[in-house]
Amino acid sequence: DKKIACAGPLEVNFKSLTPSAVTHFWTFSGGILSSSDPNPVRIFNNETTYNLRYIATNINGCSDTLIKYGAIEIRQPIIEILASVENGCAPYTTDFTLFKDGEGTFQQVKWDFGDGSQYTGVNPPSVSMNQEGTKVITVNIDFIGNCPSQTITKTIVAGKLSSFETKINPTTVCVKEGVSAIITKTSPETKYTWYFGDGTNSTLQNPFHQYNSTGSFNISLVVLGDNGCRDSMARSITVKPSPVASFTSMPVCPGQQAQ
Repeated sequence: DKKIACAGPLEVNFKSLTPSAVTHFWTFSGGILSSSDPNPVRIFNNETTYNLRYIATNINGCSDTLIKYGAIEIRQPIIEILASVENGCAPYTTDFTLFKDGEGTFQQVKWDFGDGSQYTGVNPPSVSMNQEGTKVITVNIDFIGNCPSQTITKTIVAGKLSSFETKINPTTVCVKEGVSAIITKTSPETKYTWYFGDGTNSTLQNPFHQYNSTGSFNISLVVLGDNGCRDSMARSITVKPSPVASFTSMPVCPGQQAQ
């Protein structure tokens, strides 16, 4: 089986499982001394991966070779702070967990939430982001045994939707006449989608739209900031029928009065 440790020295006892073998030869990568002992003991100190080769030879001079790549591994565990939400629109609440890949048992875990509050333990309480800004979460981890301590960080961000103002002009139009949807106050990082209530939409900031039928329509605007914040508004307009221009003409003889 593969042996993993977060730090050296790691002492490993190797045992031959080949009872018919009369000679044994073990070699190790990383400058570890070879051995002809059937059950050698070796100490691994450096943070790296070690390969192993074992040659067993029987009384007939026949041999077999077993190679195990990465049989021994010494490395610090990879620790990562996971947040349920790390970039959202204020206010929001987020929860933290620790992801660990590798060996090492936590002895003490200390959290610093970047606002003066702290917590000791693996499972910290929820953190609220009530206003726009960032927090740098710092975790100091001590391990049981000789594993080195680690300090890791995580930055969470709370955004705020930029204020915006709109104007619909006019709010009463005739068929085929146009309506201007105008955003009078905005910010460059904001995205907009206008919905005109007749199945059409526009992502222009200040679109111009014509209606082909009469009735009452709700014009709505959805605003999305690059920080995940979202807002919307709606206005109602009325589209009235347009008159149908028509005329007739007839010839008038000289001296006659037109009827």
